[in-house]
Amino acid sequence: MTNSNAKNKTKTATIAVGLLAIFMLISSATLLPAVGAVNLNSNAEKEAIKHASHHKFPHAPDGFGCGYWTNQTGWVKSPCVSPNIPHPSEGGSSQLYGQSTNVNNVSEGTVEVSFVTYSGEKDDTYGSGYFSIQSNTNQFTIGTSTYEVQFDEENPGSSTGYDCVWEVNVTGQLYPHKCSATAPASQSLSSSYDSYEDGYIDGSGNLNAEFCSYQQNKCWIASAPDNYTLSTHWSKVNGNILGYGDKSNADFTSPTDEYTYVTVFSSSTYTPSTLSFYSTDETNNLSYKSESQTGCSSNNCQLFTESTN
Repeated sequence: MTNSNAKNKTKTATIAVGLLAIFMLISSATLLPAVGAVNLNSNAEKEAIKHASHHKFPHAPDGFGCGYWTNQTGWVKSPCVSPNIPHPSEGGSSQLYGQSTNVNNVSEGTVEVSFVTYSGEKDDTYGSGYFSIQSNTNQFTIGTSTYEVQFDEENPGSSTGYDCVWEVNVTGQLYPHKCSATAPASQSLSSSYDSYEDGYIDGSGNLNAEFCSYQQNKCWIASAPDNYTLSTHWSKVNGNILGYGDKSNADFTSPTDEYTYVTVFSSSTYTPSTLSFYSTDETNNLSYKSESQTGCSSNNCQLFTESTN
């Protein structure tokens, strides 16, 4: 055998082994359907893919309660309080994009909001700088009553905000809530704004609303008992940046280009699907431009949406 033939055979064998390894890697992955095909030439969808592996701040220890986190202090407790503030109104005015699982096995739902272009915002009821970031669950019925949980960061203009768990009795229109006494610092929207509201059930069975700001490098958490057993009825998550509360509208000045990332985590393997559903009466004046699923695995999946005006 000539030296040239030996080299060619070695090269062919190496390519074959490489292709087999790639095939095995692809075969072992869980491939999930996307809402829209990812266009790698689209800056928006490139950004969505980057956010699919976006760093998240740590959760508090199970059963922690209410408080705040910084990198310097770690988690610091503060009392859980129930302030008299406008509530996120459960209802049917805002049809938001989100995700669902095939069974009631959602354990966490994160709604992250960032801007590419920002020109201004004014709540139609409360004024400039008022808004909320909501992570909302599906409605569920126990006996004769219907319930829903809303994990909510409410930002009242230039004042400190409220990070709260709202356990809503839809039938009775009751809005019991728990918030952190150490309130989130005022959030100023801009083209570099990036924050998220994370609703999750911890290992002690408590409902937690964790609001984190990348600009301020700080998180706040509010906790409440799972009084209506969301843990066995949670199948959907949606959310966005919306009006401050009590059915108000966040009116964004044109031009605005906003990205929302809704990430669902489950307690077991599931098949994700995308959908839009009504879960709140707070609204905004943005229109959805596109959406895609990114960064999916066997027990979590992220839905990216872009909204403009």
